[in-house]
Amino acid sequence: MLLEVWTFPGQAFSFNRLKFDYQNVYHSVAKEFKLPLWSYRDTLAYIVQQNNTHPSIPYLTFVHNNLHSHQHPPWYIHRFLADLVAANFLREMWKCHAGGGETPESRPTSEMVSSLIPKGSWKEEDQCDPAIPVFMDMTARNTMKHLANEVEATVRSDPSGSWKLMEDRPGKFGWIGTRLENRTQTSSLIFSYPSSRQKDRGLTLFKFHYLRTYMNAGKITTYICGVQSDEYDALWLDYETNHVSIPVMATIIFDTNYCGDRTDIDIEFRLKSLVPAQQDQLTNLDRARGEEKFKVIAVKSCSELK
Repeated sequence: MLLEVWTFPGQAFSFNRLKFDYQNVYHSVAKEFKLPLWSYRDTLAYIVQQNNTHPSIPYLTFVHNNLHSHQHPPWYIHRFLADLVAANFLREMWKCHAGGGETPESRPTSEMVSSLIPKGSWKEEDQCDPAIPVFMDMTARNTMKHLANEVEATVRSDPSGSWKLMEDRPGKFGWIGTRLENRTQTSSLIFSYPSSRQKDRGLTLFKFHYLRTYMNAGKITTYICGVQSDEYDALWLDYETNHVSIPVMATIIFDTNYCGDRTDIDIEFRLKSLVPAQQDQLTNLDRARGEEKFKVIAVKSCSELK
């Protein structure tokens, strides 16, 4: 098995096949040793060509509108490659079960991959139940500009003033928290909506976008109705080499039954300093954390699709 990818990310969008030199090398190897060649190049080219007649194919929205960084491909390219592998595995498994005969799927693998794409847009990658209203859907941008959010929620922070709704860079909005002067204390940002919006208790999705970066980055713990959930770090693990700042999405699935008889469903972001105050005790990781900021860009809550 050989899985071909691009030699330089920008070439994935040019579709100049002569520049995909790795596949040309792999093709000879695959032919010599009779190995199947699973081609990112051919599959991507096929799907983009299909956009001329089938513009609703979800992958194409991402391929054209979301140029990925040179450091690492984004989640939708990972999904694309996973579908490519799955389609080829299905083909090879059928050949084994059929004693080496032809697969009943006469189309090329590139078409099989496109047929595995879920119907509808991947833009939000929602798993929300479309029959049930969304409980909360807000962006920092709309809130700060006094524009209508999709579904409003109450936003509050503790009296420390650590969390602020602000535009830290032109056109970049967020609820931004920084560490307190007393590093042993925590500061909280809380989003809440009336539990009456959720008539049927059960599994609920909470999604939020936050900024991941390589400097001045803190770490938060989430709490659902006062119960500790997960931790999220704004600092990349490979912060020393990955000098990119981009929004990422996190998803929490929780059971609203744990909220009991509360009139509001509360989702809390709790920020606490990880960096010692003594300068002589700082590690490279501590220095990278700097002011230990955490930036929340958007939040959304909805009922999980059964």
